[in-house]
Amino acid sequence: EWLVFEDRPRFYLHGPGGSGKSTLAYEFSRQVSDQGHRIRLSKDHALDYVIFISAKETELNVYSAKEQPFYLRRFDDSISQFRAILVDAGALSASDARNMQGPELERQLSDLFDSFSGLIVIDDIDALSRAGKDTGEETLMLRAVQGARRTKILYTLRHPPSSAIASSLKVPGLERLEEFPRFISLFADQLELPRPSLDITKKIDSSSSRLPLLIETIIGLYAVCGSYEEALVQFDERGGDAARRYLYQREYDRLEKAGRAREVLAALFLLDEAVSFAVLSRILGFGDDSVRDAIGECGAIFLIAETDEADATQYKLAPPARGFIG
Repeated sequence: EWLVFEDRPRFYLHGPGGSGKSTLAYEFSRQVSDQGHRIRLSKDHALDYVIFISAKETELNVYSAKEQPFYLRRFDDSISQFRAILVDAGALSASDARNMQGPELERQLSDLFDSFSGLIVIDDIDALSRAGKDTGEETLMLRAVQGARRTKILYTLRHPPSSAIASSLKVPGLERLEEFPRFISLFADQLELPRPSLDITKKIDSSSSRLPLLIETIIGLYAVCGSYEEALVQFDERGGDAARRYLYQREYDRLEKAGRAREVLAALFLLDEAVSFAVLSRILGFGDDSVRDAIGECGAIFLIAETDEADATQYKLAPPARGFIG
């Protein structure tokens, strides 16, 4: 609907690490590419090109449960991003693009957006913002809306885009009743492993928060451990450490050093139960504003919010985050 019918030039998929944002974005671009000849954008513009580029620095190898460099990384700043777009869209050769800098690349982008309609998928854009670099988002949007043809840009990132909440969609963990058990069965079949029992499936649910990457890591440990029971023990103790670091370390490092978010996370770990805002504030002895800011800062990634019988919000650590904070 966004690609074909909406006027918004850009859209964001956001969610915690391991939720499947990159996979969804890639699959979306692949299906659009496969069906591109049948797709017409507004004003009956045909879709001329579809590209997928990533700034992802590392990935988790779920078969070895280790983090490794992401070898398909295409850019590490806005200049290399613009070059990758122009080369992959067929507007420039790699050698020509390599010799161009900012203003000239921006003119080439304007020419591309004036001449052709396309879909640009940019994965893990917050790898640039984490490094304090310009992400190129404003430049691309301005060039896209000024272009004579239609250009749509899809981004993935971990935190909700504060400047474009209305143009974003959260990628949650897998839905419990249908997506989650089907995903487990398909991945076990892919590895030629026995499918987990209902009891084991419930334990995987608890340990993984139904994040695809963690589910894959737990099932992958079966090959080393020989049973799902032992794989779960390994994951909860040491075997899942690399996965938890991959999901949470960069987010933990981003927490405001002068804020209270880390102390809130530590308190929730030690309490080991869901508690209200008021309880957290009393226990920690901080002002309400400090606790509220801390919950807001770490909530989207680390916390689960539940409503009790009195309609009050209770906070606790997500199970994988609990292992990391511990």
